[in-house]
Amino acid sequence: MKPNADPGDNLQILRGRDQLKIIVRLEIIMANQNEKVKDQVPDTPEEEKKADPAGEAPPKKKKQKDELGALKEEMEKLKNENAELAKSLKAAQDEAGSLRDQMLRLAAEFDNFKKRTQKEKEQMFSDATAGAVAKLLPTLDNLERALDAAASGADLKKGVEMTYKQLTEAFAGLGVRCMEIEPGSPFDPQYHNAVMHVEDDNLPENSIAEVMQKGYVMGDKVIRHAMVKSAN
Repeated sequence: MKPNADPGDNLQILRGRDQLKIIVRLEIIMANQNEKVKDQVPDTPEEEKKADPAGEAPPKKKKQKDELGALKEEMEKLKNENAELAKSLKAAQDEAGSLRDQMLRLAAEFDNFKKRTQKEKEQMFSDATAGAVAKLLPTLDNLERALDAAASGADLKKGVEMTYKQLTEAFAGLGVRCMEIEPGSPFDPQYHNAVMHVEDDNLPENSIAEVMQKGYVMGDKVIRHAMVKSAN
């Protein structure tokens, strides 16, 4: 990549059009001055001698020649500056084109990255859901068997206990565990949701009196807050 242009060079590029206008004006002035000098300056030495027998150019004509020479020098200087500005402008345009191409390539790469990431996230969610359901399906099978069998009360209880055990094992396999909360444990709003409040002298201040619904966590993430009755 080409180095960034100096701010002063950029300012000169912006002045390029104004200098072109100045050059055009100077050319018009020079053309007018040439016509005036041509009319006033003798074409031959004889005519010049007739116009001025002493052989010296009148001050007015000399001044006009000096002004014309100064205008030519100024115009030449402006032409040179304009050429340099044209080169700088071309370099700046090339650099801008290069930067634009890079920006378009980066935008395309970022768009592809977003689409690829979104697809990967959807695939991860699908795989995680499928894995969780696969671990819970055996529990569903046992419940269906219990419903199909005409079991007695003892057999039904045993079947439910087996189903409960299998379900807790499936949760453990997913990294899900039940919160261990005992009466008198400190109340923590990060894990507990108080739905009732009681006064109990046997319990410490801002503690849990009763667990009304168990809470579950997966690592440090709370899946469900424990619904509790708080005390004091």
